[in-house]
Amino acid sequence: MTEQPLFYSFFVSPIGPLLLAGDEAALVYLGFPNGSRAMRARAEWVVADHLFAEAKSQLAAYFDGTLRDFDLPLRPPGTDFQKSVWQALRQIPYGETRSYADIAKAIGRPKATRAVGTANNANPLPVIVPCHRVIGANGSLTGKKSCTQVQAHDPVKIFDRHRLKWRRACRSGLAWRGLAVAQPIARLCMVAGACSADMVHAAPKARHGAVR
Repeated sequence: MTEQPLFYSFFVSPIGPLLLAGDEAALVYLGFPNGSRAMRARAEWVVADHLFAEAKSQLAAYFDGTLRDFDLPLRPPGTDFQKSVWQALRQIPYGETRSYADIAKAIGRPKATRAVGTANNANPLPVIVPCHRVIGANGSLTGKKSCTQVQAHDPVKIFDRHRLKWRRACRSGLAWRGLAVAQPIARLCMVAGACSADMVHAAPKARHGAVR
């Protein structure tokens, strides 16, 4: 049975124009314009902007920081194992990360860590299926460029930059002395789901002359 040509459109995002491809029922691909896994529309595909209105709306809200969970019909092409990995990625809560080992255990294949990494890097729907929330064994954010590009705009990555300062300041009880970005960090932590609004209000504002 011959596969029917897909429809496609483009969404202009903070990380460049994203290619959206799918049929009338579901989104099949989300492609980046460059990098090791750059994707371009195939000659037989048909432009159909109207089919991707909801996907574009949710992507815009995600990059604006107002959407946490995508609610879109998806049909990523892949093996049963790959699909099980991608489904597990969708269960990672907003503002949290998981290791390859965590995902392997979640799908009942605890020894398949390397295969999980391969499936993660083959994710055909980055951003929506959050491969950028999977970390290496040492806690570092890893993955193909299609995943790491998203990390820079995800609250997980923003919080990770200041994680140690936040924890040290909290534990030391030094009233944030010398930490001029106290409230900005607290707000980022709240967006990432790592602290409450009460902690934001408790963090002092930047002081004049503080180290920046």
